[in-house]
Amino acid sequence: MRKVVRATGLVGVTLLLALAWRAAVGTAQPARPDPCRLLTAQDVTGALGAGYRKAQQEVAALTTQACAYMKGPENYAEVLVFGPVEDGNAAVRQQREFFDKNRKVTPLPSLGSNGYYVIGPVGIGPGKKELITVKFGKGRWWVHLRAVTGGKSNIDASLKLAAIVYARLPN
Repeated sequence: MRKVVRATGLVGVTLLLALAWRAAVGTAQPARPDPCRLLTAQDVTGALGAGYRKAQQEVAALTTQACAYMKGPENYAEVLVFGPVEDGNAAVRQQREFFDKNRKVTPLPSLGSNGYYVIGPVGIGPGKKELITVKFGKGRWWVHLRAVTGGKSNIDASLKLAAIVYARLPN
């Protein structure tokens, strides 16, 4: 017996396109890496200090999963894993060329040939901040990672955590 899903608006159209694509290419997709295994509480404590706790996961979509550790709203580390895609490294390059083309990009060759970090707006309204996001791809996955202390980007911790996640990310 088939279930009929009623979907409207942009979200509905996106969902229907994703379901149609998945049906067309088959259901054999690689297992999505668990972002909370790629970035653990122990990793965050080692980079940022004690007191960080796993936050509720708010993002779990067809192509994205997230994990965050917080010590209040101004102190956190988060990782978003996107995919599967044909080539995670190429996906990051395309993002740099499209979304980040007018921003200052700093290459990070230790995170693949297209790894980089960028300073850009995060949030909306008066709480919007300019924060650093580390971006890289590997295998069929691409990642955004950010570490923030005192409401400001912590680039040293971001780079340390990104190296850990990159090493654990499957090819």
